This record gives sequence, structure tokens and C-alpha cells, in this order.
Amino acid sequence: MVKLPDANFFDLIQLYLGKIKTPFNKQKLVEQLSAFLRKTSVQELIIKTIDASDILILTAIAELDGVTESCLADLFETKFTYPELHEKLLNAEERLLIYRNIKEISTERIYTIAEWDYKINPVLKEILNPLLNKKVFILAEKKYKSEPQEINLSDTGLAAIYSFCFHNKTVLKNNGTLKKKYSEKLQKIFPWTANKDKGEEIIFTACENLGLLYFTEGEIILQKEKWQAFAKLNSVEKKIYFSIASVFKFKRYAMQIISQTLLEFLDSLGNDYLYSKNDLEVFFLLLCIKSFKGTVSDENTTEFKIKDKIKTLIDILIFYGILCTEENLIYRNPTLFQPETEPDKPLLINPSFEITILPNSNLTKLLEVCEFMEPVLIQTAGKFEITKNACLKFFEAGFSYSDLYDILNKITNRNIPQNITVSLSEWYANFTSLSVYSGFVVSVSKEKEKFFDYNTSIKKLIKKKLACGVYLLNIQDIKEFEKAVSSSGLDFIFYGDVQNKQASIRGLQKLDFNFKKNEFKFTEKTKWNDEQAKRCKEYNKRIDKLNAQLKEKKLPKEEEQVLKTYINRKAIILEEQIENTPIKFEKYEAVGLDFTGKQRVAETAISGNKLLEIHLNTENGMKKILCRAYEIIKTSSGADLTVYTEPDKEKMSLSVAGIVKIKVIRTALLS
Repeated sequence: MVKLPDANFFDLIQLYLGKIKTPFNKQKLVEQLSAFLRKTSVQELIIKTIDASDILILTAIAELDGVTESCLADLFETKFTYPELHEKLLNAEERLLIYRNIKEISTERIYTIAEWDYKINPVLKEILNPLLNKKVFILAEKKYKSEPQEINLSDTGLAAIYSFCFHNKTVLKNNGTLKKKYSEKLQKIFPWTANKDKGEEIIFTACENLGLLYFTEGEIILQKEKWQAFAKLNSVEKKIYFSIASVFKFKRYAMQIISQTLLEFLDSLGNDYLYSKNDLEVFFLLLCIKSFKGTVSDENTTEFKIKDKIKTLIDILIFYGILCTEENLIYRNPTLFQPETEPDKPLLINPSFEITILPNSNLTKLLEVCEFMEPVLIQTAGKFEITKNACLKFFEAGFSYSDLYDILNKITNRNIPQNITVSLSEWYANFTSLSVYSGFVVSVSKEKEKFFDYNTSIKKLIKKKLACGVYLLNIQDIKEFEKAVSSSGLDFIFYGDVQNKQASIRGLQKLDFNFKKNEFKFTEKTKWNDEQAKRCKEYNKRIDKLNAQLKEKKLPKEEEQVLKTYINRKAIILEEQIENTPIKFEKYEAVGLDFTGKQRVAETAISGNKLLEIHLNTENGMKKILCRAYEIIKTSSGADLTVYTEPDKEKMSLSVAGIVKIKVIRTALLS
């Protein structure tokens, strides 16, 4: 409080403590005010003044401890206009519910553009806390018996994506969009992708943002190690990371933060309740701002960048079936957090070469088998097909018929049909009768062959021995070979073109499922609103009583009107305050040809950093802007007023003479 301008400071002190005796000490005055606020009778009255809007704003400030007005404006843009929010914050300040911590952020000439953090008054924190719970942002519209729906992001579905990418490399046009035949093919495999425009392309966006694949010259390059790491995440983690990556492209630490936030968000939704989409968006934004607060600054992880894409994220969650809709409202799919029973052997093999993957199968077990079969249709179970071309791709990767047979035999409950084993064996024999290799080949002198036959650091990089002293390497980058050779004390000469740099592989962290759960006695919006209305109705009786006492004092009409405003704004809560409230009369509005009046209003706004409403004539008619004035510059034709718009902070220079109407937005003692 001591950082407030003197005029505001002394106005507040007199409002609650009465006339200030001289000499005085500002710190002692603050201590006296704190003592006043600690009185049980005063605290009981303060609690009764709190309404629904107060609780929302105070909860946001409590959760985000040190939040700016512009950030709150983003959070509440669908609930309050900027002037409404500004007025409510001023009102909360004059009622001593919150205080501001002013910090300078930039300087314009001799004027400073100030930004400040809002914090809960520590003296009142204990009595306010029972009312403040972040779940007030996510109260249900009504109860509803949630119907379980199929979640499209199953491990079987992810395996189908892997298989599709493994067997279809050049799927993109020159402009980066999917070729029509591949788009249609994906829609047949995943019928649910047809429910959204370019739904099948969203899948590739997510895979690319997770580092599961990348594109080079229009060709898909799978990151197999990354897929293997991704497969180790549990079912819920995979769904959450994939949903986030469908919308956001973040660095690893930010991806983990926002994914953890989404987990908490989904966990906060009650079973068998319907929610409004707007409430979901605001609640997720609140959680994101809190999660990223204090982290390493990054332009992609600010609340503003996230805010722009939250609507899209909610749509994506509905698209994947994680959230479901009913009556234009939304509920969480009850199957999301249900435990899954994983089949030990997930494959059923039909003599027709058709393979069925059982529900709840684990992606880790499916990745290898997906390399020699192609997806046909993914629903509750997955339908795949072993094809000759798919097996060729598998054998090209360096695997043999025996490898294929062992993989199949390990994860199927039944014997592999004989016609399939015969066909697979014949295909392998045909494919290997003539071999063309592509990759790194190393030629080794006879005396150095022992390093390639016995040294494990080099030997593990050998894919095939082609002839005496000639080896095909199983590497993507020459640096892998260089490192192994160096550790063996050897040197080599590299004859070849420089390879394209491989896309970086970003690891994904496990999510924390043991975060603190927020308990709240209310789950439905109607019941919570009834509770707030009941408290407001009770305090309105006190407002009527105070106004009646004010009328009995027969004060001048203008003074009575000012005091009545403070009573109605809950700044005056005791009868003795009526005698003590400071009353000032300044010019707060001017119109038309009153040049001097308009200039005085601007000067008043500058001296107190007050919010202005200015009306201007433009080619498109009357325009109203909200702004703060910073200086008046004398010109040969009169004067120009420099302002910064709110909440965008856009600088404007306005002719004072050209202003049609200028008004200080003044509804609070501090305005």
C-alpha cells in the first residue's frame, strides 16, 4: 500500500480509519489498517460482500499469485469486457481484498508505462481461502449419465499409423499436403478422420511434432527409436502427448509441461457431468498460465500463444474421442482413465492373410509386426493384412524369413496357418535371389578384419558381410561409424557424399499421475450460483440499511451521491465510515468545443494514470477507444494527446481539438 500514490493512499486510510492525525508515519498507518482488517466483526462483513465475480477474479489472482491486468483480461475476455474487469479490479483494491505490486516495464520519453502484479491481501488470505478454488472455473452445467465412446487414439491405431508410414513413403504433394489417393486410403483405414476437414493430415502433424517422423524431399522418414520410446508410455500418456502435438509444436520441456497440464485438466472433469465449451477453454488457459509461470521464457510457450489454440485443442480432443458432446455440451469419455486388460498375445491370424489385433494391445509388441503387414480398418479391433510388398519392405530392412516367423509366433495364440508359412518362405527365397544394397559399405584390409569380426563396438554396426573384407553397415550417419572406429584406435577415409542431417529426436518424459487433487464441495454451477446469490441477498439488506443511515444525515446531494456509490460498491461497510470518506470533485468529462475542458480531463488522467474513454469521428463513423494518457504536446494548431490503448498498448497521437468526447472512467476510489 505504501507504494500507492499519496492521494490514493490517504484516501484509503481515511475511508477505513477516519481523519489522519499529524504528524504521521505511513508505515504505522498501514499497521493500524491491518489491525482494523483483523477484527473478527470486520472480517465477517468482508466475507459477506464477496459475490460470484469477486470469487472468479480472486481465485485467478490466488492461483496465479502475481498476475498482470493484461493476463487477467485474456483469461476473462469472454466473461467481462476490459472496462468491466478494470473496474472490478479497482473495486477489489479499494475494498482491500487485493493489492498491486507496481513494476516499470518500459519508458516513453519522460513517461513510464507501468505494469503491475495483483496479489491477495495477506491479512485477508485466511478468511478468503475457503471461497477460492480453481474448480469454480469448471463447474458443470448439469448431471448426465455419460455414455462410453470409442477413443480413436488406441495403441492399435498408433500401430496402424506406424505401418502406413513404413509402407508409404512419398505421400505428400509439393505443397506439403497429402496426395488424394493416400488421403482416401487413410480415411478407409480410420473412418473417423472423415469427421473433420483434413482430419488425416492432423495425424501427420502430431507425429512430426512428436519427432516420430520427419519429411525430407516429400518422403516420410520414420524415427524408429523414437517410436520405441513413445510406445513405452502408458495408454493415457500416449493419448495426451498425441493430442497436444496435434495442435502445438513445442520444445521438449514445454511439451512435457503442457501435457502434464492437460492430464490435470482432464482429471478435473467429473464423471457423469456436462460442461460448457467456453468454461473448458478458460479453465485450461488458467492451468496453462499457472504451469508456465516462472519457467524459461519462450515465445511459443506464453499464455498468449497457447490461448489462440485452446479452441482448436478442445476440438481435437473431441475429434479423438477423449471428450464427447451431448446437447451442445461436453463430457469426458468415461473410458479414458479406466484400466485396460492387455492381451498377452494380441494377434489372430487367418489363412486369408488377414490379421486381427485384439483391443487394448500394447504398441511395443506391435511395432515390429507392423513392418510386414498393412492396415486395412481400425475400429475397436484392428484389421491388417500380410502382403507381399509389405514383406519385401521388412526383408529390405535386413530381416530374414526366420525373423518374421519368430515375431509372428511370439504374439499369436494359434499356430500360424501352413499356407502363410509356405508363402512367406517362398517370398523370402525370391527376394534374396537377387540383392541390391543401398547404404554405407566399408572395405577392410585383411589384417584389420579381426576388428570387424570380434570387436563388439564395430561388429554391432555391421548389417551384412558381402565378401571377404567388405561389409554393409547398419548406420544412418557416418558419425556413428566414426565413433566406433575411433574407440578401437583405427582411422579411415570416407569416400562419399555428405548425408542429410537426421532430424533431432526429442525424448518424452513420463507424466506425473500423483499430482495434488483439488477437492471442492460444489460440482454443479447452479448449486454454486445459488450459494452466491444467497450471500449477496443477505448483504444487500446491509446496503439498504447503510443507505438509509446515509439519507438521515441530510448531506449535500453531490456528497450523498458519492457516498451512496461507495456503499453500493461495498467499500463502505460500517456506518462510521460514512463520516470519514474523502470526497473530491474534479472534472472527469468534456465534449465538443470545450478545448480547455478536454485538456484538463486529459491532465487529470495523466496525473493519476487513469483509464480514459475517448470518442473520435472517423470515415466509418464514431469510434470509441479505451486508453491511458501519457503526455500532452503543444503544437502550432493547439495540442496533441499521446495515449496507449487498452489492453493492446498501441500508441496513438490524437488532436485534442479533434476529440468529440473525453471521459475518465471513474467508478472507484482509486480510479
